[in-house]
Amino acid sequence: MVTVEPGVYFIDMLLDAARAGEHGRLIRWDAVDRLRPFGGIRIEDDVVCTNGAPENLTRDAFAALA
Repeated sequence: MVTVEPGVYFIDMLLDAARAGEHGRLIRWDAVDRLRPFGGIRIEDDVVCTNGAPENLTRDAFAALA
């Protein structure tokens, strides 16, 4: 089994460096400012790897609730 954990985090020190850096003009700072109070988000999916197709246990569990 593998855990897939993509995420985005709003860390002031890193955001300040990004804002001052050469790519700061490419960032939508209005969106960052709206999301910053939440601190970030991480999505965890548990995936079973078999000889066949992988099975996303997390997605299947939430689909069953719908």
